[in-house]
Amino acid sequence: LAFSGSGSEGVPISQDYQLAVAQFMIGLGKRWYAGVRVSYAGSKVSFREVEKEIPPILQDLFDSKLVEIGLRLERDSRDSTFYPTTGSRLDFIVNHDDPSYGSDFTFTRSWLTYAKFIKLSEPVVLALDFGGCYATEGGPFYGQCLFGAKNLLQGYTMGLYVDRWILAT
Repeated sequence: LAFSGSGSEGVPISQDYQLAVAQFMIGLGKRWYAGVRVSYAGSKVSFREVEKEIPPILQDLFDSKLVEIGLRLERDSRDSTFYPTTGSRLDFIVNHDDPSYGSDFTFTRSWLTYAKFIKLSEPVVLALDFGGCYATEGGPFYGQCLFGAKNLLQGYTMGLYVDRWILAT
């Protein structure tokens, strides 16, 4: 993994990351679900040996934690969770980090994903995916939107591209 600022070369880093998520959802009828979620992420970041000058980075990123409380809304009309051939799935998640929860940062991150499945003929299925993420200022680089997350654009190394906004189709 390499950390880079806007317009700068990446600096190789190592990151140990621990994550735990608890979620409770209830059915609202007609395939709608809503719930709350709590997550904890602990991160230890260090620079690998480099032969060039390391750009300045906030010291609190080296050993930090995220504690998030959030909401989730989902609608799932797929005929199967493992091999859907018809239906769709809409998922909206918003998480907020705050020092009053024990987090080292204050910021909010939201994800919206949508997938549509259309059976063209047996066994051909057209799958359409859309997803987006937005993170407010104030969070660490590993708390921003990670390109390749949420099963969007599989094959990309998650975390290789990080930004406050991402969109994928």
